[in-house]
Amino acid sequence: MKEWSRDEAISLTWILQKPVPTSASYARRIASLTDEQYIQSANHSGCYKNIVNNEKLKRAEKRFRESSSSSKSVVPPKKGRPSRSDSPSCSREVTGERLRRSVGASQHIKSCVFQCSHPSTGELHRVESESMGIRFLLIKSRTQDENVRVALANVNEPSDCAAFDLMYHRNCLREHERKLQQSISNWDIQSKSNIGKYIADVDILNAVKCSLASGSTLTMNEIDEEYVSILTENEVDPGSSHHKKHLKSIIHQNIEDVKFVKSHRSNESDNVVSEKLLGVAVNNLREQQNEEDDIKCVAKTAAILRNELKDILTGNLQDPSP
Repeated sequence: MKEWSRDEAISLTWILQKPVPTSASYARRIASLTDEQYIQSANHSGCYKNIVNNEKLKRAEKRFRESSSSSKSVVPPKKGRPSRSDSPSCSREVTGERLRRSVGASQHIKSCVFQCSHPSTGELHRVESESMGIRFLLIKSRTQDENVRVALANVNEPSDCAAFDLMYHRNCLREHERKLQQSISNWDIQSKSNIGKYIADVDILNAVKCSLASGSTLTMNEIDEEYVSILTENEVDPGSSHHKKHLKSIIHQNIEDVKFVKSHRSNESDNVVSEKLLGVAVNNLREQQNEEDDIKCVAKTAAILRNELKDILTGNLQDPSP
């Protein structure tokens, strides 16, 4: 068997494996050519076209015979669009009436995306511009209305609003944007208030730490007054009630070795002292309550009084007058 070079094999394969195969005699003639004959060979385009067209016709006839034998009812093609009664795939028993858009789908498409409860809120408008789509994206990201979030769930880009044919009332759009603006303003005010309270907490804790470290004793009334002044400096409304409960909580959590001592007077607030200072005060009290020293002091005082009385009194116990 003849061996072919790589380029010749590729050329022969291209001829034998065309999408439209050539005739068997033509293929055998090409295979019988020598190398030199193959290089020098040529063909008429008209001859090649005739062979190809004949092969196409043979394949078409074969497909038609196979489809005729497998299908019992073959409808011959007609010019134009086939009617519903003639087409086996569109018989009335299978499909019934012509499919139409449901009433629910039509109402959903023509409803306001904000699902307003009042039907007479004005004319419906379609989202057609990218700037309007940006406004709807902003509403989706900040609104607290779950129904609006669900209605805009598929909107991820400004162009999606126009792609989904979203409808809206201008009054509904303005109302939701007004609510968003109000919520943003309230959030800014609340955020500013929280920052001011945090600064006041830090300042009052530092002041209490410094006072306790220096050995001073503070009262809760003094701490509360200082805390109110710090809140006022940070433009935070201190309110009408005191902040002693909050101050006790943050002092207990952030300052170590601190004690709250109740005053023996009911009209006075608790004292805030450090454990170190409290221990020193207890030791001093114990030293003052030593019985031996007290007895010596009393005996010395009694001796001094006796000597003074001895020099002054000249009578006796029954008649103490001089």
